[in-house]
Amino acid sequence: MSHHVLRWCLCLGAGAWALSCGDNGNGTNGGSCAGDKGKNDPTCQLLLPDGDPKAAGAAADYSCLAKVTLETPPDKDLIIRGKTQQRLSNGDDEDKGGVTVEVWTDQTTLSEATRIATVTSDAAGDYEIEIPATAWASASAKGVRVAWRIGSTDTVPTVEYNDPIPISEAQVDGTDPNKLALEGLNRITVTRSTLQTIVSLLGITADYDKTKGIILGVVRDCKRREVENVSAGIVDAAGKPIGGHLLYYFRSKFPVIRSQQPFTSDDGYFVLINVDPDTDADVRVVGKLSGQETVLSRQVVPVSADTIVIADFDPLPEPLK
Repeated sequence: MSHHVLRWCLCLGAGAWALSCGDNGNGTNGGSCAGDKGKNDPTCQLLLPDGDPKAAGAAADYSCLAKVTLETPPDKDLIIRGKTQQRLSNGDDEDKGGVTVEVWTDQTTLSEATRIATVTSDAAGDYEIEIPATAWASASAKGVRVAWRIGSTDTVPTVEYNDPIPISEAQVDGTDPNKLALEGLNRITVTRSTLQTIVSLLGITADYDKTKGIILGVVRDCKRREVENVSAGIVDAAGKPIGGHLLYYFRSKFPVIRSQQPFTSDDGYFVLINVDPDTDADVRVVGKLSGQETVLSRQVVPVSADTIVIADFDPLPEPLK
């Protein structure tokens, strides 16, 4: 696409990776993605917002950018309890039973050989899963974070990468004092009927391709608050935005057309639809810090056909290479 023909370069500034050298003078997609046209067009990626990132109505906290301190893994076995739920077409969640929940500390390959545990929630949607203390020895180099796979017969397969486990909130388990426990860590699925409703409301019924993948992201700052007024997109090996998929932002955790929401809202969510499967998508988030376009977050996300991939987009833990 012509609006993806631009030259990006990366330069280190203000303790973070800043973008410059865009062909429209402000580091963002030029040509057919310039101005309001780009804000309304779901094929346009990584546009620079006019203002700074916000969180909870104030300036977002990116003081930890490129210098994040990772949490120390627990030295006790950890029990995680919560509900499996389904996202409804009105944006609400309701409990859903009979959902399979799998977890990995090694996020590089979600194989049965590396899987830590798998359970199925009961009729009320309650699940309980245990992560042994020894499992963190094989964890990916992202701190105390895991990958989940959640699904049932009537939902779209869902994989959640880079999910932080809030170890600081863990308590001694009430049934076994030698273990820690975390309560209320709910897992969300999306039914096929809800997905079709979303596709219809976005006006892309004819364009949606279930042989491709979907990436759902939530942008967070150093205090893990959802970030407003930032932009997302997928780039190639040279750091240039690539086409072939559609990008939408959310209001109240439900996607809307770009003319209604050109950048992230206060819920911090975005979704990329029709992403090429069997690839590792390099997804980045950009915003304006101290007046300069900056890469705020990045995740390299494995994409599969007919699968929703969920990822948290926290501040870059170290300078982008």
